[in-house]
Amino acid sequence: MAIYGAPGLSRLRQRPALPRELAGARVVIGGRPAPLFAIAPVAGFFQINAQVPIDAVAEGTTMPVRIDQGDLTFLYIIYE
Repeated sequence: MAIYGAPGLSRLRQRPALPRELAGARVVIGGRPAPLFAIAPVAGFFQINAQVPIDAVAEGTTMPVRIDQGDLTFLYIIYE
């Protein structure tokens, strides 16, 4: 979503930091903790909206993604 011309935006000096953990879940992309926007149930599963860190490190043409929640860990590989 993009909001243009909203009153007061020109006064913002620094954007608030996004959390690195929501609902007990953490996401690591390319070895870096990912800022999280939201976690929500969708069609019987949980959807996690995260921002890829600017300093995430790809491994060749792949990017490792790890999701930790409590004692559970899920590993994914994103291919270019």
